[in-house]
Amino acid sequence: MRERLAAEGKPAGSDGDLAASDDVRRMIAAEIDRIQKDSASFERIRRFTLRPRAFSLEEGEITPTLKIRRSAVEKKFAAEIAAMYEGGV
Repeated sequence: MRERLAAEGKPAGSDGDLAASDDVRRMIAAEIDRIQKDSASFERIRRFTLRPRAFSLEEGEITPTLKIRRSAVEKKFAAEIAAMYEGGV
């Protein structure tokens, strides 16, 4: 992402800046659309949220074998998850 932004002459900034950037969101949305263009409508990603950091073992979001602890993630990010569903499907 940083390389693409640099190629377009836009400063990348911190991870938090990247997660909040409309340019980054558009790039990721375009890539998601490209990848899933042949997917059925029920298989497609409709909404997504960018986080300023990866899930971590220290925060209890992943296991030592790097599996996501869904219950911990759902609890910790309940507001963000709910916001993705507010507009309906």
